[in-house]
Amino acid sequence: MHLGRRLATGAAAVILAMTAAGPASAHTQVNTDRHLRSVVVSAPPGLDVTVADDGSAITLTTTRQVSVEGYQGERFLTLGAGPTTQDTSLTWSDHRTSWHGSDLPQDVVDAPDEDHVVGAWSIPVTVDGTPAEIAGEIRWVAVRDSVALTVTACLGVLAVGLALALRMAFPSRRSEPDDPPGDHEVDLVAPGGQPLVDQAEQVAEEPT
Repeated sequence: MHLGRRLATGAAAVILAMTAAGPASAHTQVNTDRHLRSVVVSAPPGLDVTVADDGSAITLTTTRQVSVEGYQGERFLTLGAGPTTQDTSLTWSDHRTSWHGSDLPQDVVDAPDEDHVVGAWSIPVTVDGTPAEIAGEIRWVAVRDSVALTVTACLGVLAVGLALALRMAFPSRRSEPDDPPGDHEVDLVAPGGQPLVDQAEQVAEEPT
């Protein structure tokens, strides 16, 4: 009875572990935001330019005088109005550095487990009076990493559930205080040194 209850409890633990892992492994929809990344490819000398992974913000740090053009070619921002030996920094949101497509390119749809360049962007600037540009790309980063992590997580949860099931089904003998007395052999000895079981058999055989 005890073993049967333990096996049932252990099986339930494994089922719960597999149920918890199930939605993660069954979730096949790709999170586009996690795999589309904006990167800076080139910038004029003297300009340190970084962009957020999702392209939501771009930061420019420099000691030079820089003018940034807007969407229509107008002067949008100016950094470093006069000569300076210290870095000045500016962060702004720019529509040009992020992905705005409603559908992924066919190359990505056909091979989401491969890296792709899905777009390019550029921001015209003027550095110390000389026209230049900051150039970048929007890249698709393969989804294979998330698939591997999902599989690893599912296997880990399943292993924990199986270990728990085995522990419940076959615990250590020393941790079983509720074992019935019949499971153990105990020798009862009378004061004279003869086992009580033998004495009981002798009494049963003596005529009344």
